[in-house]
Amino acid sequence: MSIQDWFVGQAVRALLAYKSRPGVIRRALARRKYPRARTPSPDEIIVGVAQMRLDLLDDGVAFADKYFDLVRQAVERGAQLIVFPEYAWLPILGLLPPVREMAEKNVTLQTAVEELAPNGGLTIEGVFRTIAPAVRRIFETTGSEVAKRFGVYLMPGSAMIADQHGQLYNTAYLFGPDGSLIGTQRKLHKAAMEQGWNWMSVGDELSVFELGFAKLAMPVCMDHTYWETARVAGLRGADILLDFSAEEKGNE
Repeated sequence: MSIQDWFVGQAVRALLAYKSRPGVIRRALARRKYPRARTPSPDEIIVGVAQMRLDLLDDGVAFADKYFDLVRQAVERGAQLIVFPEYAWLPILGLLPPVREMAEKNVTLQTAVEELAPNGGLTIEGVFRTIAPAVRRIFETTGSEVAKRFGVYLMPGSAMIADQHGQLYNTAYLFGPDGSLIGTQRKLHKAAMEQGWNWMSVGDELSVFELGFAKLAMPVCMDHTYWETARVAGLRGADILLDFSAEEKGNE
């Protein structure tokens, strides 16, 4: 690594840390007004399903604002459990100036990688690893704060999260109405787009979460194409099975 590359890397990390500060996100959300969701019961639970476009955002506050607006709409319609899509974290890529420039030129991330670094200089893995710490801060802070303030069970979609060993997993989250993290679920099977991503790891266990009024499982996207997933969830006592995905041609 050259000295120039080192300084560029340090500057990018500093920019991402600045734009993903949890305290700023919490203060921005604290200024909002929140209708409170009713407590679900074993006899009735209303589920809200959020749809999102991949609009690149400038910082963590813009991401939190997007979630606030969508969750507010769901709560005002009676939702108590709210579900977001797989890869809901992708708008955070807008924190990286080169990604925003590519988007403005209608160049996809994959095309940019192929054109700018045919010999492997720039990779999707590199982009994802660079932004992963900021993604985690923004995703976890937003999910916890929004769930707590609305009093809802919130599955905010999935994000590319690195574990303590640096392995990247497509990971879904579940927050309770007190803002606590109930649990996470790593994607178990890669979709076609992910097959070539040797740097992306997959999970090896399907979890079932006890919510008091019901038990819930949340396999990620491709996991639902295998009947065994639903079978295992049922055998483990799941009453609710969330089926969420990302569609790359969703705007067509």
